[in-house]
Amino acid sequence: MRVWIVLGVGALMVAAIVLPSGVWGATIDDVAAEVAKETRTLQYNGRLVMLVPMEDNGIVHMPITELCVAGGKLRPIRKDVAPIDMGPAAPGNQYTVRVMLRNAIGDEQFLYSRQVSIPDCK
Repeated sequence: MRVWIVLGVGALMVAAIVLPSGVWGATIDDVAAEVAKETRTLQYNGRLVMLVPMEDNGIVHMPITELCVAGGKLRPIRKDVAPIDMGPAAPGNQYTVRVMLRNAIGDEQFLYSRQVSIPDCK
């Protein structure tokens, strides 16, 4: 059983190195779909968890999944939130999302990270 865990984690790490992370302009939805697909293939009691960075403007704290970029500034996507400025977007509009393996008792192990871009505001 342990051999399969090590082989599975090794295969995920090799895939993360071989696949060009930010070159294709991956979005947060692409990474979420990848994590969901990989979680279904795990044969043991564990799951993959995607950790997204948070942004704040001193008062409000929001994950990047709820933000879009307008004019180089981060803005909330939802219309029910006041249109506030969350600060400048990162260079190239690229953020790092970490993928962790969480087991049944809550321990996490870092597997790989992906560069994602935040969508433009509509």
